[in-house]
Amino acid sequence: PFKSKRDSLDFENDRLLNITTDYYLGALIAIDSLKKQGLSVDLQVFDTENSPYVSDKISQRIARDNFDGIIGPLFFKNVEKVSNNLKFKETLIVSPISSQDHSSVNNTNLVQNISTKDVLAAKMLDYLKSVYSNQKLLIIADEEEKLDENDKLLLEELKKLDTLNSTLILRPEKGYIKPDLFKENIFEEVDNWILMVGNREVFVADVVNNLGVVPEEKKVTLFAFNKGRNIDKVDNKFLARVNFHFPSSTFLNEDSVFLKQFEEEFKKKYHNYPSIFAMEGFDMTYDLLMRLATGKNLIGQGNSNRLITKYNYIESSSGSKINQGIFILKYDSLNIKEVDLNEY
Repeated sequence: PFKSKRDSLDFENDRLLNITTDYYLGALIAIDSLKKQGLSVDLQVFDTENSPYVSDKISQRIARDNFDGIIGPLFFKNVEKVSNNLKFKETLIVSPISSQDHSSVNNTNLVQNISTKDVLAAKMLDYLKSVYSNQKLLIIADEEEKLDENDKLLLEELKKLDTLNSTLILRPEKGYIKPDLFKENIFEEVDNWILMVGNREVFVADVVNNLGVVPEEKKVTLFAFNKGRNIDKVDNKFLARVNFHFPSSTFLNEDSVFLKQFEEEFKKKYHNYPSIFAMEGFDMTYDLLMRLATGKNLIGQGNSNRLITKYNYIESSSGSKINQGIFILKYDSLNIKEVDLNEY
């Protein structure tokens, strides 16, 4: 049905409100859990109204107080305002859900929780380098003008995997790749590793749909360097057929005992199932408070695993901190599982 611009704005506002509410409810469960373990927490909550102006005014006011850490605002445009007003404080400012590059913000106390596209790609590249053992490589890259500079740099690094420089690169011509090219360059009795560089909807659909009908006797594994929303539009059966591998900042392991306990606690308190944002709210709050109880040097405290998130902080190019806790995931039949680094 036709929706007016006002309807779209109302829908977007409702969506943002739901994300914010879920994140907050998950954070409250984390705080309750830590209090039961003996940690004293003084919590204050501010409503930024998803407004840079309101975020600016609130952060000017709280700059006069001493906070160990601030989680939020949820969205990057508001984080910038808060960070600028607290630049000369020792307060850690956690940007919880934005994967946008935060390097433009000059604040060493800024903490980016969700890895950027480029960090995800670098993690997958590191993984491939560690497990590659002369499998047959085929790179499928989008048209040159459709790739950004980081994708082009990634492409050059992928070429180096094969020291014999025999890796073929397929690209779309007039918008698509001829099906015969897939048939001619995927062989039987070898491990065919397909490295996909690009994330446009048409390109991704073309690649996966062609690979998804490759005969079963040909062993195919498809690697992506960023699982964008366009992958979600592809038939899951095709993704399972090509043993699809991808990096992710979160992993919902339905067999996790801790996740099941959290779901039960959430349902008991709020009479509903938790969303992914409620889980992230729990993870971020729990992990940050546990680290603050030890000290403010997040980088020096090593790795931790929570419900659906890993934490492993490094220093970014701008001197801030970014979480590099990343999962390498794969389709196992129609289930998504974490890759066993010893499987190859």
